[in-house]
Amino acid sequence: QASERKRQRLEEQKTELKKARDKNSHELCEQMVKESPAILEEAMETFFKEKPEFKQFSLPGKTPMQNYRERAVFWMFVDPYLIQHSPERFQAVQDSYETSLAALEQEMAA
Repeated sequence: QASERKRQRLEEQKTELKKARDKNSHELCEQMVKESPAILEEAMETFFKEKPEFKQFSLPGKTPMQNYRERAVFWMFVDPYLIQHSPERFQAVQDSYETSLAALEQEMAA
């Protein structure tokens, strides 16, 4: 019973770490598109070419930046696009969380 509680606590910590990592990555993506709106437009064009049906989710009269900020469907595509195209910008975030996640997983396996 104590070991089950420990495992559950470790799972919760793992989930929280992943959420924090994703939040930090998204904040970095927001910074990137603010610095370079052209990369956002490129990502959105790619998204609409791959999934034209998602154009309907664009808010009328809004810029790509406004759609990115206001519609999760867009940043859920744009963020992985940015990470894939600029992995060096995200490496420090990934590394810091991966170390913590690996330590948690080791503790869970013990």
